[in-house]
Amino acid sequence: MKRNLELKTSDGGVITVPFKSTGTTPIWFKQFAGEDLVTSINDATGNISKSSDVYSRLAYVMHRQAIVKSLDELSDLDIDGFYAWLDQFEPMTFANKSDEIVDIYLCNTETSSDAKKNPDQQTDQ
Repeated sequence: MKRNLELKTSDGGVITVPFKSTGTTPIWFKQFAGEDLVTSINDATGNISKSSDVYSRLAYVMHRQAIVKSLDELSDLDIDGFYAWLDQFEPMTFANKSDEIVDIYLCNTETSSDAKKNPDQQTDQ
């Protein structure tokens, strides 16, 4: 799933950042962070310090997945690139967007939009 999020920058602005989740997201996360993604998300629940760390790393991996042209470009996920990318955002940006980041990871396609037709009028095709 590919989706954009509006994120606050450290200079007070807002930028649109693309994210993409695929079947390889947990693998790239483990390679980059050295931790299992699901375990990290569970450990972050209720722990603001841990959640900021986990969700910023997950966001970085999914952002890189959204912008690279080939899988070879993902192999250069490194801490320096992460810090440079992270430096442009407000400190709690990713902790505050954790629900949306997890939704992208889980490929949540739920919508808050109203159905175009009344459910009683919809037919199976």
